Amino acid sequence: MTTSTTKLKKKKLFVWLAGAQARQIAIAHEMPKEYTFQPQILAKSSEMASRTPYDLAIGDAEEHQMAIRRARLNVEGDELKNFNFRPKVSSKFVGKDGKIKEGKGVISGYLEGGRGEYVRNLELLEKEKEAKLQLLRKVSEAEEMKECTFTPAKTNCPVYVKRIARSMSITRKHREINAETQIPSWK
Repeated sequence: MTTSTTKLKKKKLFVWLAGAQARQIAIAHEMPKEYTFQPQILAKSSEMASRTPYDLAIGDAEEHQMAIRRARLNVEGDELKNFNFRPKVSSKFVGKDGKIKEGKGVISGYLEGGRGEYVRNLELLEKEKEAKLQLLRKVSEAEEMKECTFTPAKTNCPVYVKRIARSMSITRKHREINAETQIPSWK
């Protein structure tokens, strides 16, 4: 719909509304004198400007739509506040001719080498971040271990226990050697 058509329709609407308002006024003047009811209006209400035909026909709907849009934008704004992702943005980018140019909103690291280089840069940054975290963990672990001062006292076991252990190991080796050389009788 063109603007001239829209203007023409609005003009016709205003003419129709003006005619309807004029008809209401004429009807009000033609009313018999026996209808004398006068509504009680607050002083504040009587000071308010009367609503135009445009407000009655279109303005309220537009105002309602604007209120809905404002509420939607407020909700989206609140949701966006909870997001913590902030991309690294650069003002340089590689143009179609291969030359670096200035611009807005280009993610940094996506300059030379295209997408593959950008992904490698991201992976490299992630590895560096992980290495820093590992270093911090080791430092904090070393700090915690400084507080640990317990060292158990070692005692030598009795001689007879050592003899038992030695004889058991010799017996075990002897069994393993004999078990390999014996052929099962059931074959």
